[in-house]
Amino acid sequence: MSSTANNTVNPIRRDTVAVGGSGTTIRFNTNNPGPWFFHCHIYWHKQAGLATVMLADPATVQTVVHPSKAWEALCPAYNALPEELQ
Repeated sequence: MSSTANNTVNPIRRDTVAVGGSGTTIRFNTNNPGPWFFHCHIYWHKQAGLATVMLADPATVQTVVHPSKAWEALCPAYNALPEELQ
């Protein structure tokens, strides 16, 4: 059942959610630093690019993750971006 109400007092807690044609609002805590893959479980949706990686607490991640030269060589498209976009 759809609703336009936003329950910010005692929201449902889930790790999956059904998305209707009118959209779905998702709120989540970012209290666990690192990259998190956000995606649909319909395989062709992932193939179509309907997924993203959300980075929680980038400042903390930068203090603990130090990629090697081999890591940097994995993505020439990213390396070609201007520094302000990396």
